[in-house]
Amino acid sequence: MSHGCFNRAPFVAGTEVQDGYYASGPRRKVVVPFRMATDCQFTHTELGQADKRCIGCKHRSTKPTGETK
Repeated sequence: MSHGCFNRAPFVAGTEVQDGYYASGPRRKVVVPFRMATDCQFTHTELGQADKRCIGCKHRSTKPTGETK
């Protein structure tokens, strides 16, 4: 069995949330953009580089351990 994140669907670009009410009564909505990293952060660690269950995942990082950019 693989990890639950293995080849998961991509994250949405943003989410619509309520931001109070208009004076006339309806809800005010705003879009909150997704600001987290889209690539796998686990594979930036030594454990992630050694985890065999991550091999073949499309989100696996190919950067060496300790390199964040």
